[in-house]
Amino acid sequence: MAVYGIAEADDGSLWFGTFGGGVSRFDGKNWRTFNQDNGLADNFINIALKDSRGVLWFGTHNGVSRFDGKEWRSFHAGDGPANPAVYGICEDKSGNLWFGTYGGGISCFDGKNWRTFTAKDGLGSDFILTIFKDKSGKLWIGTDSGIAVYDGLSFRQFDPVEGLPKSACFTITERDNQFYFGTSHGLIRYDGSSIRWFNKSDGLISNQIVRNGAVMDRQGKLWLGTVSGVSFYDPELDRPGLVPPPVYITEVRSFDNRLLNNGCRLKFSEKHLKFNFTGICHSAPETVTYKYQLEGSSPEWYESAQNSVQYTHLPPGKYTFRVKAGNKDGAWSLSPAEFSFIIAPAFWSTWWFISLCAIGLGGMLYGIFKEGQKLKESKILKEKNIELHNALEFLKKEISERRQAEEALRGSEERFRFAVNNLPAVIWTVDPELKFTLSEGIGLKNLGLRTGEAVGKNLFEFFKTDDPEYLSIAMHLRALKGESVNYEQTFNNLTYAVHLEPLRDSLGNISGVYGIALDITESKLLEQERTRADKLESIGVLAGGIAHDFNNILTAILGNISLLKVLLPDDKKITEILTEAEHASLRARNLTQQLITFSKGGVPLRKICRLPGLLKEWSSFSLRGTNVKCKYSVPDNLWSVKVDENQISQVINNLVINASQAMPGGGEINIRAENITLKSNSHLPLEKGNYIKISVEDQGVGIAEEHLSKIFDPYFTTKQQGNGLGLTTSYSIVKKHEGHMEVQSRPGSGAVFSLYLPAAAEKAPKAVSSRSKVNNSQKKILFMDDDPAVREVALRILAELGHEAVQAGEGEQALDLYRNAAREGEPFDAVILD
Repeated sequence: MAVYGIAEADDGSLWFGTFGGGVSRFDGKNWRTFNQDNGLADNFINIALKDSRGVLWFGTHNGVSRFDGKEWRSFHAGDGPANPAVYGICEDKSGNLWFGTYGGGISCFDGKNWRTFTAKDGLGSDFILTIFKDKSGKLWIGTDSGIAVYDGLSFRQFDPVEGLPKSACFTITERDNQFYFGTSHGLIRYDGSSIRWFNKSDGLISNQIVRNGAVMDRQGKLWLGTVSGVSFYDPELDRPGLVPPPVYITEVRSFDNRLLNNGCRLKFSEKHLKFNFTGICHSAPETVTYKYQLEGSSPEWYESAQNSVQYTHLPPGKYTFRVKAGNKDGAWSLSPAEFSFIIAPAFWSTWWFISLCAIGLGGMLYGIFKEGQKLKESKILKEKNIELHNALEFLKKEISERRQAEEALRGSEERFRFAVNNLPAVIWTVDPELKFTLSEGIGLKNLGLRTGEAVGKNLFEFFKTDDPEYLSIAMHLRALKGESVNYEQTFNNLTYAVHLEPLRDSLGNISGVYGIALDITESKLLEQERTRADKLESIGVLAGGIAHDFNNILTAILGNISLLKVLLPDDKKITEILTEAEHASLRARNLTQQLITFSKGGVPLRKICRLPGLLKEWSSFSLRGTNVKCKYSVPDNLWSVKVDENQISQVINNLVINASQAMPGGGEINIRAENITLKSNSHLPLEKGNYIKISVEDQGVGIAEEHLSKIFDPYFTTKQQGNGLGLTTSYSIVKKHEGHMEVQSRPGSGAVFSLYLPAAAEKAPKAVSSRSKVNNSQKKILFMDDDPAVREVALRILAELGHEAVQAGEGEQALDLYRNAAREGEPFDAVILD
């Protein structure tokens, strides 16, 4: 069994807080266990502490317990900490006890009174994971979103500018004015002005430190418990790598794989180059990063974890490539490695070629002029003029056709641009350095972007990550190797189907990646809805069959218990035993009825009704005897619905009870109802039309994201008590009313359950009270059921009530008995059918 807390008492005995088995004491020879029967608040222990007075304190899932050596005393959410789940305990320099709760902030106990502080007081979060007192007496508080400190007067949360990341903090220790924080992203060392962050690349076995899983030994070594094992850190051996790694350019190649030398002169066609380089770091080579620049192309320095870079379509000119290397401690090369080269211009753009052309053209014009003077009046001159005229006409035609082709191409480009910008997708291209060179498509609006806004950014910057294994970045790197890639990615709460293709230049070399992404969020939601419905239907068929047979057995049991209570003499003890058995059977019947409700047998018996009064009646009934109140927002003009009142009442009861259980310390439930009209393009899996939307919102601890997709599954529950059928039954009932049910929640922010019911076309009739007189005279009754045990108990009860009862085991037999009785002039007064 897991042990989450250990404390040593003044007598030398060791006390172990277990997760589910209470507290165990070991005196060196014998063991003794204490649990809820002995006064412990709960058997699930989170932390243990001995205070300066020798009193033992235990934080549990249901409050705090103290043991003074003689007796136990427990404090719960109503008379102690603000939330029942206590994860941290610490004693301050004044002897006050501080209790960190998961969801209720931090509570202080001075021996008489309790005070509570929350995020509103500067904690930053109400979910406390650990508390630590430093040598100066300050309290350090680790929460699910960072670290706060209390100086005796106020709380202060660390600002991200100070360098502390927003991570869950599970452990806090101190040595030589240095603080060590165990977080969900590794170990942080903090000296009051600067931080250093350690993770797996520094030797940690895992970046996830467990709660209260750190201890500083006598030699000053810090031992850390992680989800993958134990690591230790020795500050004496920690020496920052201040010497930068040397950097070398290992080779430079043209795209025809020719090796180039520094200072080379390249042809105009050799404008595609690849530079390979390396930084030497023996301690952590995988952490080396690079900064590079190509002078002559851009003055900017670009940072990358890759040890190579490619340039394509470089224009003629003089260039110098420079690269620097840096280690994990931020030490960069003082002088970069360099490689200079020249790309020659094309021969037709050189000065000598232009000069020759000018001289040649001048000579030709001069010759033509002289020839024209000689043949001005001759037949040859006329022929030349005709040829010149024809040439001019041909040139005009060529120019006209070229203009038409350019206009057609421009129109085609405009039509393509219009199609791209109105396509419900996102289209982009990136270069080999993963920088956007194109971003188009109407789908950019869903990402909060404009056309072309991403151009110039690289993928690491766009997705705000430095991890090359990040899904989209890894897929683009595969495409740069020549693969066609298909994958799905969730971004900004939207799901996209993504297709990537490598881009190639005229030489067939890969010059980038082309990508297109389609928003498939709605289809994925519909697919999940269909899967859930299929699952419920298959389980419902099985559950319905079992529940029907079990219900028959319970009917026989309840009937015989009722007969025994009537037939046996008036004995109080026997009556109590039978009543207890009757109550147990009724509880079993209620569970069976829930199974029948979400199976195929639970068909709604609908009638027109108005919900305003019913909602208040159902919810208030469910909250009797609790410290939870309801707040209603229900308009008087709410449309009528055609529903099974009993089944919808069961849905509201389940939701209100769940909301109440999510707030063990009390609170307020908001119940809202409104008229809505759905259109055909709604995200909900419902037909267009008028609906009533009912929302039940609590202020509880919320639902974890990984549980949201399972919340309506049969037998799924996160509560210690419960059968996991409440929400499943509710979901099934709403579905059978042609409605829909959904949930929205975040941990620590409560939950909102919403159900949609079709509005009725007609209005609800006014209620009419009626009374009928009961006729207690003897009757002749026909009773039909296929279960012999049910028939037997029914006949006994009817006989005891003074009626003549005839039984039938199936429908044909019942019809024959009914017809025969009518022919003989002794018809049945009543018929009871299964």
